[in-house]
Amino acid sequence: MRLQLILALLMAGSLAPAFLQEPQKRPTDTGQTTTPGQASTSRNQSTDKDGFLAGWILVDLRNGMALAQLGQEKAQDPEVKRFAQQMVEDHRKLAEQIRPYVGAGFSTSTSIDTGRTPSGTSSDGQGRDDSKEGRDFSKDVRDFKEGKAMLIEELGQQCFESARKELQDHTAADFDRCFVGMAYGGHMKANDMLVVFQRHATGDFKQKLDAARSTVSMHMDQAKELMRKFAGKP
Repeated sequence: MRLQLILALLMAGSLAPAFLQEPQKRPTDTGQTTTPGQASTSRNQSTDKDGFLAGWILVDLRNGMALAQLGQEKAQDPEVKRFAQQMVEDHRKLAEQIRPYVGAGFSTSTSIDTGRTPSGTSSDGQGRDDSKEGRDFSKDVRDFKEGKAMLIEELGQQCFESARKELQDHTAADFDRCFVGMAYGGHMKANDMLVVFQRHATGDFKQKLDAARSTVSMHMDQAKELMRKFAGKP
C-alpha cells in the first residue's frame, strides 16, 4: 500500500504522463468481464487524454498563426509573403478542427492575444485581471488538469513572445531568412509532437492528427525550399 502511494505521488509531479499513460490491459483468460461502470471510466480517461493533447496542439497552432501573420506584414519577398499567408489559412483550418476536442483548462480561442506578455500584463504594461498567465500555479494544483493546461498556455505565450522579439530584430531580406528558418524549425517540432500524440490519441481525434501531419509536412517542404533560395545570399 505504501509503495502504491509513493508511485502515485511521483506520477502526479510530471506535466504530461498522467494523461499519456495507456489504461492497463487486463488478461483475457481470467474470465472477468467489464462492467458498464468500468467501460464508462475507460471512455472518460480517453476523453481527458484527448482533450489534454488537443489543447496542447491548439496552443501550438495559435503561435504558428500569430508568427505567420507577422510574416505577412513584414516579409519582403513575394514567395515568403505567400507562404506566410498559406500558413495562416491552414493553421486556422486545423485549429477549427481541433477545437471541439480541447479539454478543460485550455482556452478554445483560435487566435493568440498578441498584446499580452507571459507575465500576465499587456504590452503597454497594464494589468489584465482575466489573464491565466501570472496566476499562481500552486493555487491550481487542486485541479491538476487545469493546472497543467495553464502551464502549457503560459509556456506557449512565452515561446511566442521570444520568437516575435527575435523576428522584430531583423529587417528586410534578413527578416525573410529568419522567418523561413523559424517556420521550418517550428514545423519540425510540430511534426514530432503529432507523431508522439498519435500514439496516445483515440478515435476520431487520432484521425484528425493524421490529417494535421499532412499539412505540417507540406509546410516543412515549402520552408525548406525557401531556405535553399536564401542560401548563399548576403
